[in-house]
Amino acid sequence: MYAMITFAGCTYPTGAAPAEFNLASHYFEDILMKVLPTIAGVFLASTITFSATAAPSQSEVMTLCKNEIKESFDDITRIRTSRFKERASGTTVTYKVSLEGTDAQKVTCSFNDGVASLTDSSGGMIASKANTGNTDS
Repeated sequence: MYAMITFAGCTYPTGAAPAEFNLASHYFEDILMKVLPTIAGVFLASTITFSATAAPSQSEVMTLCKNEIKESFDDITRIRTSRFKERASGTTVTYKVSLEGTDAQKVTCSFNDGVASLTDSSGGMIASKANTGNTDS
């Protein structure tokens, strides 16, 4: 019987003929299987990139904190960065501020949600200022 089926050129039972080959459906299948995942990957990568760059840069935070220190103290002779920490809760920069005629004192600047807050070494609040500068570039 096998010889008869192959001799007739038909390997499937009668009535179960496959659908004709449709070039358009295979073309759209290729698009769905190859192009769309690539587009989705690019979209996902760009979304992650944009959300990562939404926070201010390290130099912007340090500039804002130093300007806040300069506005809060008179007769500053030197501002030296002592420690810089970035965490999910915000950025903390510790400075050693030398004033004219006194020893250097530690001043901590905490930057969180666009607000820079200065505290002294004992934890007392010195100043607080919102970031009003445009960070879009």
